[in-house]
Amino acid sequence: MTYREYTIFVSENIRRFEIEQKLEWQRTASVLCLLANINRDSKKRPRAYEIDDFMPESMREKKKQQNMTPQAMYEALKLATIRAGGEVIE
Repeated sequence: MTYREYTIFVSENIRRFEIEQKLEWQRTASVLCLLANINRDSKKRPRAYEIDDFMPESMREKKKQQNMTPQAMYEALKLATIRAGGEVIE
């Protein structure tokens, strides 16, 4: 086996392992989510649990970031500047 064949073989196996691992976590998270929602007190927690609540951080689905308006960006930057001890000049 050449070095190139070996690297292809290893990368395919790593990818297969990562996919299998994610599927196993999704099954586990589904069961945990179901159990948590069955036993959830809707007065204390009105929002239902989601599968992502039980997934490891590295395997969670990336949520699309909502576009901010220019005014919202300005306000967020102003707040970050103040929190960092800076001064806002208008």
